[in-house]
Amino acid sequence: MKIGNIITERNKHCLNKKIRIPLILLSVFSFFVALCSLYYIYQKPAKIEKEIPTYTYDHQGDVTYRAVIKPNTVFKETTVMDPDKTIYRKVMDSFTAICTYQFKANQPAEIKGTYNVTATLEAKDMWKINYILIPQTPFSQSGKEVSFRNERAIDLDYFEKVIKKVNEELGVNASEPILTIKNNINLEADTGDQVLKDNLTPTMIIPLTTGSFQVGDGELTVKKEGALTKKVMVPNPIKDKLSYAYVAAVASGGLLLWLLMLTQNKPVKQNQRKNIQEFWREFWKKYGDRIIKTNDEPSPAKFISVNSIEDLVRVADELAKPIIYKEVFSANEPATCYVLDGPMVYKYVISINDEWEK
Repeated sequence: MKIGNIITERNKHCLNKKIRIPLILLSVFSFFVALCSLYYIYQKPAKIEKEIPTYTYDHQGDVTYRAVIKPNTVFKETTVMDPDKTIYRKVMDSFTAICTYQFKANQPAEIKGTYNVTATLEAKDMWKINYILIPQTPFSQSGKEVSFRNERAIDLDYFEKVIKKVNEELGVNASEPILTIKNNINLEADTGDQVLKDNLTPTMIIPLTTGSFQVGDGELTVKKEGALTKKVMVPNPIKDKLSYAYVAAVASGGLLLWLLMLTQNKPVKQNQRKNIQEFWREFWKKYGDRIIKTNDEPSPAKFISVNSIEDLVRVADELAKPIIYKEVFSANEPATCYVLDGPMVYKYVISINDEWEK
């Protein structure tokens, strides 16, 4: 009992009530959040499943052409046209479709696959005919890379003759006939533990029955990249935050205990209480006969604050108005006096009431 009295009377720190109460509330909230965080982190598994790449790769297929032009007035000698140039059908000697393919990976594997080249002759929204230009051809290689190149001469005269024949047989001229050349590439890579399967189809579209043309439509370059993955168990990164949650819980809990056990609200000193009581005795003695008490606060269009009760008295004398005093029912509530002047109200807040909170 004596020890309790010593702690209560001698060891407790006095804090302003306006500071101590918010600190206690903040500590309670922080302690609660820290405990919730601790529980949330603690109930999480120590390890989690994660996918990691075991085999990464990229591969690319490109299709282009080589057009040879016969000597003529414009081109004095046999000329190989660049892929972005206009090709003139009447002076074209040959047209060769060229496909190159390259596969790269980050580690060795048994790589195998097949490719073939097909052509589709079609008239938009009318008909189509399929051809095999290069049959299914296998390829295989061990290592990180594989590449190949194939060339196939395209007889455009032959396909234009087919179009002419179909037009005669159907009695309808083909609408915007095109020849679509597809390089179908299928690949497998066996790493020993996993098997990768992927494919590419670079495509070239050649317009037919025109005096000149450019090859630009289709997917002339197709590139893909990807990875084989496997699932492994790794440490849960959220567990790294466990120590922070412990520190937060201990700190907020310690602050809360300190506030509750070793602090108290700063009491109103006896001489301050006497001063306050003396102030109010003087106040009512001096101004009581000029004051009208009310429980309501006015709601004017505009408030004008004055600096002292004496200033408010002078305003009341000037306007020949009484002083309105709003009743105070709590020590936390400020005492305020008003003088009404139509839509305008003069007011003074009696600051001595702040002494109740010290």
